[in-house]
Amino acid sequence: MQLTQRIIDAIKDGLSSEFYDLLIQYGRWACYLGCSGYATGKQSQTAWIDDDSALCLDAAFGRLKKAFPAVWQVLRMYYVQDMDELDIVTMFKRAKKRRSNRQGVRRGRGFYGFDPAYAEILYSIGPKEVLAIKKRGEEMVFNYLLELNQNKDKNKKR
Repeated sequence: MQLTQRIIDAIKDGLSSEFYDLLIQYGRWACYLGCSGYATGKQSQTAWIDDDSALCLDAAFGRLKKAFPAVWQVLRMYYVQDMDELDIVTMFKRAKKRRSNRQGVRRGRGFYGFDPAYAEILYSIGPKEVLAIKKRGEEMVFNYLLELNQNKDKNKKR
């Protein structure tokens, strides 16, 4: 995947306000046009991000989803669903009440996977922990984009 100039400009100064703006714009784009399963069918605010840049971020979010689902879920709730840390904590607490008899059980294709540690962590976090998880997820997305940019530079030199 090739990074767009917009992403290269956003990551050149590290975890800058330009990078966080890009994540916010991606969340607005993904809310309506996302291809990772977030589409809600409504767009609350117009996103100025172009589709190619959004797709690069979508790939980074997809990689995060596979490797760290709890971190991905917090980032998705924060950027795509436009929740703050208190809303996220409330949602996790509600989910625990709804699933109290099936805690940690998730459906798959014809099977159930059981991960009680994952469920317990999410159900017991507070606002500070949500912000820490969000920050870690942002760093992971940034590092993935940085890695893609460095690979692009290496390929140019060859």
